[in-house]
Amino acid sequence: MNKESLLSFGAKTQSSNLDGFPSHLGCGVLAPSQRNIITRRNVNKRAKSVSEDDQTNYKRVVEDKRNYLHNVVQIILSGGGRDLPVCEINKHVTALANYKHSEQARLGDFVLNAIDKTFKDTVQQKAWNALNIDNGVTASKVFVEEFNSWNANLELLSKAFLYLDRVYLLSHPKKQPIQEHGLRLFAETCLGEDSEHFRLIIEKLIKSMHSTIIEDPGLIDHKAFISLMRLIGRIDFDKTYVSIMGLEKVLSSNYYHWNSSWMQSPTTYFDKVLSNLRNDILLFKQMGYNETAATFARQVLRHTIITDLSKVLSTCLAPLLDTTRSTDLGILIKYLLAEGETVNADYVKEVIYYFGMHIQAESGRTLESCSISGKNPIPELIKLRDRYFDVCKNLLYVNADKFEFEVRSALSKTISSADNQNFCLRQFSKYCDSFFKSKEIDIDAFISTLIAFFKLTENKSKLLSNYERDLSKRLLLGRNFNFSMECKIVESLLSEVGEGVDGSKLKYMIGDLRRCYDEYSHVNVDINFFPLVLQKSNWPDVPKHSTDIKLPEALQHALTTFTDYYVRSNKKHKYQQLDWTNYMFHQLTLSVHFDKGPKDLQVNLLQATVILSFSEIDTITFKELHERTGIDESLLHKVVSSLSSTKFPLLRRDGERFAFNFTFWDKAQKIRPPMSKDKENAITEAVKKAEKRIRDDEIKAAVVRNMKANKTMLYPELIGQVLMQLKSEGEISVTDMKKAVEQLIEQEYFKRSDDGQTLIYIP
Repeated sequence: MNKESLLSFGAKTQSSNLDGFPSHLGCGVLAPSQRNIITRRNVNKRAKSVSEDDQTNYKRVVEDKRNYLHNVVQIILSGGGRDLPVCEINKHVTALANYKHSEQARLGDFVLNAIDKTFKDTVQQKAWNALNIDNGVTASKVFVEEFNSWNANLELLSKAFLYLDRVYLLSHPKKQPIQEHGLRLFAETCLGEDSEHFRLIIEKLIKSMHSTIIEDPGLIDHKAFISLMRLIGRIDFDKTYVSIMGLEKVLSSNYYHWNSSWMQSPTTYFDKVLSNLRNDILLFKQMGYNETAATFARQVLRHTIITDLSKVLSTCLAPLLDTTRSTDLGILIKYLLAEGETVNADYVKEVIYYFGMHIQAESGRTLESCSISGKNPIPELIKLRDRYFDVCKNLLYVNADKFEFEVRSALSKTISSADNQNFCLRQFSKYCDSFFKSKEIDIDAFISTLIAFFKLTENKSKLLSNYERDLSKRLLLGRNFNFSMECKIVESLLSEVGEGVDGSKLKYMIGDLRRCYDEYSHVNVDINFFPLVLQKSNWPDVPKHSTDIKLPEALQHALTTFTDYYVRSNKKHKYQQLDWTNYMFHQLTLSVHFDKGPKDLQVNLLQATVILSFSEIDTITFKELHERTGIDESLLHKVVSSLSSTKFPLLRRDGERFAFNFTFWDKAQKIRPPMSKDKENAITEAVKKAEKRIRDDEIKAAVVRNMKANKTMLYPELIGQVLMQLKSEGEISVTDMKKAVEQLIEQEYFKRSDDGQTLIYIP
């Protein structure tokens, strides 16, 4: 039968519903006229027997329909039939299947046998030829095209024989639906255990393409590989072929092959491994191999990262520590956690170790860079800390607490190392000074940075001692001093220290100042005068700068008036002596009207005494100035030099005589002529004495810690323990130790027992 006659079979001129055609589902299908008569008369009558002529006619029709459907099967499997009337064909299938069950079974067997024969005679050879093309990408594309063509034929055949497919084949215990039967045939031939030749060449093709892709994705068409892999997932109905092929081993072997090459470029190593691994895992999951994806990931880790984990982490971890790569780092940790649980190993601990080593190295480079450039490293270190905290917070699949702890620990080790400790402490002091000199003040940000750095410092006692010294300088010299901000900073530091010896002087220093504000700020001495009456033992050692001096009347009156008030204010004050002799502590502001306008001169007591000498006379000789002020000649030379410098020529010299320079002008409203040499000497001496006091404070802190922990201790036992604990930081004399214990007993940190040998801690 040609195509034209086939397509006309079952047209409108012929019966397609087979009126009166017998069916295996009943005793026969009657003509509509007969059915109507039965319904109308409502009379049950046996159907009339079919005549021999009708039987012959039925057989002819059945044979014609059978032949028609057989030809449809052949046309579709050969790649044609795209224009066939699928609905009409399905009506004929339905009629034939309903006629007799044997016809339905016979048609089903014919369809499945035709699929088997077509695949064996044609499709199998085409698939083999495609796989043997030399170019891997071309071979993959042609192989997939052959599969898609075969699948399209099966899909069309399934639609045309829909009734047979869904009613008979789908529910049959030993047969599969049309499309599944054809695809299983394709799968078993190409991937089954008995198809070694097909399977090996497919494995080789997959391995070759995958190896090229993970080495350089731009070298081949990635889509061809993905299409081939998805084809395998499509036809592996029972998910058994992946294990038969060992697909995860095939692909993971490529990672092992390229691992040493990737290690040559540490900055891109993890990019190569993790991006390729991520793509392959996604592909496995799209294929439906979820368990295989997990197995594959572990095999890749064993072939790459875990093979030499220490070397990989030490050389290649840095790029993953960028904030934009936190996800990749989290994925790596997730893989290592899973693998570690499998082999009972803690791979994440090793990641944390090298994470800390990297931070130590980077923070060390930061300190070195700041040392060369002159930039203060304190804010830079805190920025570094915050950046790595962000990395920790963005980690997925893992608790970030251990990583955040390692950030703090690594920075603390760098800051507190023998090479960096003194540098960091000096820079800490400079950072505080620069803040108070800055015009743009953000106290909260400053305190946040200050406390963050304080927490990172191991030797907190030494840092606090430095801060006490710097605070003393700002308070006593009255430079860059803001009392409210100083109090806020000290409170923040003390909240971190807690109760104890460390930081106690800060509390007493601030307390002294508050008391002065409360008790003495209202005293009237005819000038704007604010005295600081401080307990000397509460303050860091300061160099003594004293000299005999004849004060101007206004200043002498102020000191005398306040001294009288102080003695009268409290009976205990009769036995106390106010020391006004340290001229560096007296900071005065003189309002002077120059020819071009008023200026405020911020000077020390000696400078003020010299300047005020010109309020009564216009010119004066150095000898007369010495007699009038009583200042030592060598010291007076320094004072006069500071007031007649090139930058601040407040005095003019004409031969042996000096006159006040009312023509002086400067754009600044406040003028501070420095006595630089004295200032430098003062700082140097203060630092030396502070170093000795810091050691004493360390001893006291160690003694209090031991007593607080043990509650009661024998005197020799306490001395021995403290000596052992502080030995690593330098030798300590037993005399200093005993002196510290006695001072702490006087301050009531602990007391002696009745026998005098046991010390008891006082909560």
